[in-house]
Amino acid sequence: MSLSRRRFIVISASAAATCLSGTAASATSHGARWKGVALGAAADIRLVGLPAHHAEILLRQVRAEISRLEDEFSLYRASSALSRLNKDGRLEQPGGDMLSLLGLVSAMHAASGGRFDPTVQPVWDAYARSAGKPDKVRLAAAGRLVGWQNVEIDAGAVRLSDGSALTLNGIAQGYVTDRVVALLRQAGLQNALVEVGEISAMG
Repeated sequence: MSLSRRRFIVISASAAATCLSGTAASATSHGARWKGVALGAAADIRLVGLPAHHAEILLRQVRAEISRLEDEFSLYRASSALSRLNKDGRLEQPGGDMLSLLGLVSAMHAASGGRFDPTVQPVWDAYARSAGKPDKVRLAAAGRLVGWQNVEIDAGAVRLSDGSALTLNGIAQGYVTDRVVALLRQAGLQNALVEVGEISAMG
């Protein structure tokens, strides 16, 4: 997927911060913090009220969970389940997280009267491949590929109509944020700030 200028700046700034500090993670006697990039957007995790050693261990678990979910939903990883689905038009044996998120997408599509539709990805691609100025023919062709009816989902596979593609960026950030918060609560943490495209404050 082509990076927008905004995404490029976010990723570059995060990488620069990592180089300057030696690591994007930091710890104090009261907790730990990690700043980086997840799903193509700035991410910031702050854990409060734990000894530094325990906070760092928990932070590593959080980062591992984010990375695992990026392997499912990220358009910025060529090997992610979503990228493979868009490339091949089919994803065999989708994981539980993918099926759960697509179930939420279906519910939101219905509740919004079709206004929420992640099959808009071909339109974004048309803009990305034309420096933000696609001609009318290309834009019309991309528009014809939009429609949730072009997606078939069952436990064995997810299938897309020819040329269709998905972006989950309108919902995946919230899903990942919720999963991180659940992990922290399960670990007994009461105070944290989680920002992975969406923001959730604990405590």
